Amino acid sequence: MPFASAVRNGALPLTWETFRRRLVAERAALSLHDGNREFARILHLCLSHSVADVGAALELAAASSRYSADAVRQLLHWAGAPAPSTAPLDPARYPEYHLPQPRPDLAAYNRLLVGQSTSGMSEEQTGEQSAQGGPAATAATAATAAMRRGERG
Repeated sequence: MPFASAVRNGALPLTWETFRRRLVAERAALSLHDGNREFARILHLCLSHSVADVGAALELAAASSRYSADAVRQLLHWAGAPAPSTAPLDPARYPEYHLPQPRPDLAAYNRLLVGQSTSGMSEEQTGEQSAQGGPAATAATAATAAMRRGERG
């Protein structure tokens, strides 16, 4: 395994050794005591990735306080993933795309959510209340009105 003797002899690059020490400390704090074994998993990544790439992933993991071989492996996977090739919408093909759109009218959905509590209200009252605070406000207002009339829920 590359760097195996470097770990034994303490000849790792400074950033790698700092990461290893922090990894050992983090794992020991979790009562796992396998920090060096976890670091060996990171060294094993050098067999399938360049040392420079693994080093860059170590630095990114350390910058985000993620001390594990899985974090380094995920960063290597993320760095090697191709960029998405989704093209933006063509404004010439979709001219309405950039125009401001009207807000949807959700009054019909609010009536479904509240059910019978708004049965005595007109559509304008229901629409007003839903515009002020949505279905929760509409239900609360209807319940308050029922209490004032002396009805029980």
